[in-house]
Amino acid sequence: MPRYLLSLSVTALLLTGCAGDYAINSNLSRDNFEQYFAPSQVALLSADTPIGNATVLGLVEGISCQSDNRDVPANDADARTDMRLQAGKLGADAVRLHQCLALEEQPGCVAARACYGQAIKQGNVDE
Repeated sequence: MPRYLLSLSVTALLLTGCAGDYAINSNLSRDNFEQYFAPSQVALLSADTPIGNATVLGLVEGISCQSDNRDVPANDADARTDMRLQAGKLGADAVRLHQCLALEEQPGCVAARACYGQAIKQGNVDE
């Protein structure tokens, strides 16, 4: 019986030692979510898409960089996403893609791809 009581009290002590009031630190914030989803707010248009009465806000560039041989290779999809993010910062709701190409001798990159396009603010569809 004393042996059973001893093992029960040791088990209870170990279980209470695991319980605690732990704080969780996270990088999640409203700003991070808004920035993460920002490119999805900018439509990607092909080069031959007519823009009608839309306003061209400027040229934008997106870059995808492979900083190390072990990293994911630079690719057009990441460069287009970066281009959409840059267009969104200008207040655009669309970007018309002109071209993507490989960059040579991009500082800090083993390989790099860039996409170029026009940031566009389209008029309301109801107008």
